[in-house]
Amino acid sequence: MLKKLETELKLRGFSEKTIKSYMFHNRKFLEFTGKTPEDIEEEDIKEYLGYLMVDKNLKASSVNLVLCTLRFFYSKILEKDIFKKIDSPKLEKKIPVVLSKEEIRRMLETAKKKKKQLILLELMYSSGLRVSEAVNMKVDELDLNERIG
Repeated sequence: MLKKLETELKLRGFSEKTIKSYMFHNRKFLEFTGKTPEDIEEEDIKEYLGYLMVDKNLKASSVNLVLCTLRFFYSKILEKDIFKKIDSPKLEKKIPVVLSKEEIRRMLETAKKKKKQLILLELMYSSGLRVSEAVNMKVDELDLNERIG
């Protein structure tokens, strides 16, 4: 039955990484319940999500990902209507970490020896770029005249 899921994900153009994730989470769920997909009920899903949150100590965002993979399989592929009373876990609100003026000054001072590093640090901090985004950035993605990327 999971083969149907894999086929549908491929047909919809999901990435290989997403397909692996969906397959993994659905396989783990079926192992946990010991049931076939046709026999799964709402209570099985709730029990599994509770297990992940409490026993496995997963964060709400991770449990929500699992819920989405299960919902896709059971609602879209098997057309089972068992998610009406299952809500997503409440996500924790993260307050962004903002550097103090002193921290910014020290960071920039340490990079002054290398002008390119300083420019990159200023760009990353002022635009909110992640390190991976800065590393993968290409010059043609920037409009230096308008100062936008």
